[in-house]
Amino acid sequence: MISETVFCCYCGEMIAPGKRTIEHLVPISLGGNGSFYNKKDCCKTCNNDRGNLPLSLWIGRMEARLARSKTIALNRVLEARIENAKYWQHYIDTAGEKLYRSNEIFLLYIKRGFK
Repeated sequence: MISETVFCCYCGEMIAPGKRTIEHLVPISLGGNGSFYNKKDCCKTCNNDRGNLPLSLWIGRMEARLARSKTIALNRVLEARIENAKYWQHYIDTAGEKLYRSNEIFLLYIKRGFK
C-alpha cells in the first residue's frame, strides 16, 4: 500500500489518512466545475469553515476574525489560511474559465464581484 502525505490547501496542516476532503476553489453552487483545476485537498475544518462562500468573502471573514482574535494559536492558523487563500484567489483570477462550468457563468461570477 502506498502512503500519500497530503496537506490542506488552506491551513497547510498534514491531513491524516481518511480525513481528506476535496475543496472546490469555485464552489459548484456558484458555477464551478469538477475539473482537476478546481479541486484541491483540504482538511475538514477548513472545508467546513468556508462552506460554499466565494473565496474573497471567506478571506474577508477570516481577516475580521483575526482582528478580533486574542490567542496566538488561532492567529497563526488564521494567518496561514489567509495567506494560502489569497494565493488560491490569485490562481482563480488567472485560471479563469477553466474552473467554471461555462464561460457565461464565469462572466456572471466576475460581474457580481466574487472574483
